[in-house]
This record gives sequence, structure tokens and C-alpha cells, in this order.
Amino acid sequence: MEQKFTTKDTLPNIGPHRDSDAGRIGCAPAPRGVLRFFICSRDRPAILRRCIEGLGQVLREASLDGQAICYIVDDSTRPEFSAYEHSIAGSADSNGLQIEVVDRTWQDAIYERLAGLGSGPLTLLKSATRKLGHGPWDLAGVRNFAFLLAYCYSNEDDLVVFLDDDILLTSAVYRGRFVEVDGAPLIRELMSSTPRGDLVASGTA
Repeated sequence: MEQKFTTKDTLPNIGPHRDSDAGRIGCAPAPRGVLRFFICSRDRPAILRRCIEGLGQVLREASLDGQAICYIVDDSTRPEFSAYEHSIAGSADSNGLQIEVVDRTWQDAIYERLAGLGSGPLTLLKSATRKLGHGPWDLAGVRNFAFLLAYCYSNEDDLVVFLDDDILLTSAVYRGRFVEVDGAPLIRELMSSTPRGDLVASGTA
């Protein structure tokens, strides 16, 4: 039988878990239809704040039922930047968007849990992901860790969205040009039309 790990007993903030694991480990099923955003960021707190504020604005305009959570994967190299990200989380929570700052403590807890499954999975994980807050910027490695985090914290009824910290879902001036973006209809369309369990990706060159 395939064994999947849960973050329930190791991560500082207890999150939901996959339904396939719920009966096996005796925990409650995950909430259904949660909208989850994952944002990787390093040493750009002001840019990240704009992203989070824009996201909160779009969600208010979309008037969606249900829960919306944003996970900031904190790759900060300086304590003051990390502290600033936690302050962003506090202000965003008051606006109805739940924010979780995922730092080295969370990452170490996942590594510790995975170590119990044997040396093979842990070696594979560490080769594909990046140790948060260390070394040169490695977006691929940090994003791979975000993928793992999304797997741990979501189920197939959730909508999972990955954003860069400089992405705005609201209209803004970009490189001297006004870019009109209406993110609320986009989010509503994704929530209503993305089939259960499907992977949908989009981006710009």
C-alpha cells in the first residue's frame, strides 16, 4: 500500500490533509473546494506586498464562497525580510485572505517526516528542492518545494494556483505601460470550470 506523509504532527500550523490519508491516519477530511495560492519569494518584501494586496482585492471583487489561503514560501536571506513577510501575513489576514508564511521551520519538519520513510525519498527530495534562505536564488528548487507543499495541503477538490511575487491580478503600470487586468472574472472562471483533479497551466514568455 502506498504510504503518503502528512504534516499534521510536524508543521507548526496544522493544515488540512488529503482524503486518501484521512481514514488511514485517523484525521478529519480536508475542507472541500479551498482556493490555495502558493507564492515563492526572496528578499522582495515590497513587491510581495503588492502581489498580496492585489490578490486580496481580486478575491473581494470575486465574492467567492468558501476559504482562500495563500502560502508564501519564504526564501529570505535576511531576518528583517522574513519578519516583514510575517507582517504582510498579519495585515492580509484581517482582510479575509488567510496567509501562511512557510519558512525553514516548516521545511525542516517536512524533511524530518520524510526521513522516516527511508533514505531514498529524502535524498530525492533534497536533490530536487532548495534549502530555503541559503545559497544563490534557485527558483526551480524553491518552486519544487512549493509543489510538495501543495501536495501535502490540498485535495483534488481544491484549486491550486502558483504565482510569482511580481504577478498582479489587478491593473497596473508595467515597464511604463498600463496593463489592464481583471482578475476577479478569471478566478471565478477557474473555480467554476476547472474539472476535479485536472492540471491547468498558463503563463507568458
